[in-house]
Amino acid sequence: QVYEVLFDEKGSEIYLKPAKDFLEIGKEYSIYEVSNLVNQQSDLLIGYKKNSEEEYKDKRCGVVVNPPKSERITFTEVDKLIVISEVEYT
Repeated sequence: QVYEVLFDEKGSEIYLKPAKDFLEIGKEYSIYEVSNLVNQQSDLLIGYKKNSEEEYKDKRCGVVVNPPKSERITFTEVDKLIVISEVEYT
């Protein structure tokens, strides 16, 4: 059923949306808190992408999928959240 929703042309899609659309930049949050903020806009958090130069040195290029809910993180202006959403992002 999850795959049907994801792969249906009328269903939800995966987007990289600016973190600043959901939360206050420069403030520390737990992933649990970030997830709740994302849910308030009817999206589902599945991860994030840090866009700093030091994050790009990592083999994952700053992409983290399914982070631990207890992880603490501070986002910058250029960071993105990976979300499942029915609302198209332009």
